[in-house]
Amino acid sequence: MVIASVLDDELETRSKSLFGNRHMLHIARDIATRRGPFTVKDVATRTGVPYSSTHRLIRHLESVGLLEPTPAKPSEQHRWYERASHKFWGAAQQLCGVDDHKREVTKGVQDA
Repeated sequence: MVIASVLDDELETRSKSLFGNRHMLHIARDIATRRGPFTVKDVATRTGVPYSSTHRLIRHLESVGLLEPTPAKPSEQHRWYERASHKFWGAAQQLCGVDDHKREVTKGVQDA
């Protein structure tokens, strides 16, 4: 399953301006909305971003402490990750417009 508007030009432009990479916000949006552990393949499949790009960006996020590897089992081929608790994930959702509906609902309630 690929998230809708994965190849959104505006989002790619915003990502390139902020992070120097057009895919980072796609990856961050996917991770921010996930619950539980995930693999690079999970994120690449869901976002439509090439595996090699997804792997590199996930390693960047891990290197700055935004992702934490989960303990690996000897039988597992893939490395599993979990989101670290950080304000970045909420900001990523806002930058991607993930919470636009929630803000509109809240605004409507406050205006009433």
